[in-house]
Amino acid sequence: MWFWSDVEGCAVGNVGTVLRSVLTPQGTLGWMPADTVNASQNLYDVTFARGDSLVGFAVGANGVILRSINGGRRWEKQFIPGGQNLRGVSFAGDLDGWAVGDNGVIAGTHDRGLTWFVVQPAVTTQGLKSVWRPNLLRAIAVGAQGVAPVTSAGPDSIAWSLGNAGASFGLEGVAFGDSVAFAVGDIGGAGAILRSDDFGASWTPQTARSQYPLNDVFFVDRVHGWAVGNNGAIRHTARGGLH
Repeated sequence: MWFWSDVEGCAVGNVGTVLRSVLTPQGTLGWMPADTVNASQNLYDVTFARGDSLVGFAVGANGVILRSINGGRRWEKQFIPGGQNLRGVSFAGDLDGWAVGDNGVIAGTHDRGLTWFVVQPAVTTQGLKSVWRPNLLRAIAVGAQGVAPVTSAGPDSIAWSLGNAGASFGLEGVAFGDSVAFAVGDIGGAGAILRSDDFGASWTPQTARSQYPLNDVFFVDRVHGWAVGNNGAIRHTARGGLH
C-alpha cells in the first residue's frame, strides 16, 4: 500500500484488486474499490509520484503496469516488453520511475509512465523484489541471493551496476531514510535487516530480532523506521537500527 497523506492512500492485491482509503461519516478510515481498474492480473506493489498525489502506479504479473492520474479512482493498463512479473515500483518526482521484477528485469520511464523501456542488457538474472528511487539521479533495487543493483549517477540515471549485500540473504524490501538505505529479507529462514551508508557500495547487517522473514521496510527519516514480515512480525527502530 501507499499513503500520500494521513488519510489518503491505495492498496493493491490479487486479481487486479485496487482499494482506496476513505473517511467514514464517523471520522474513521475505511476502504472502497477503485472506480475502474480493467485488470485481472495479481498486483504486487503500488506507489504515487512524490510531489503529485494524483499520479499513481501499480505493477504485477505478466509485466502489467497500471497508471492513475486522478488519485487512484481510475486506472489504465499497459505491459512492458517480455511480460516478466513486476514486483516493485518507485518514482522520484512525477516524471521518472523504475519498476523491477523476475529474472532481473528493470523497466524505466521518463514521461510520467506514458511509455516504459527495459534496461538492456540485464545486470542480473536473479529476481528483483523491490526498488527505491530517493532522487532523480539515484535508485537501488534488491532481490534474491543478496543482489542489490544501483544506478550509476548521471544526467538521466539509465545505467545500472550490480551490487551485492551477501549471497546468503534473500532480500524482499528496500527503502531510504534520507540518504541511508535499509534492506530487509531473510537469512537461514530468520529475519534480516541491512543498512548502507554509501548508497549500496557496502551493507552492514543489523540485529533484526525476528525469527521470521521480513518482507518490507519503510523509513520516515534516517532513524525512524518499521519492518514487517511473516507471522505478523513488526519491528521498529528509532535509532536507525544502530543500537
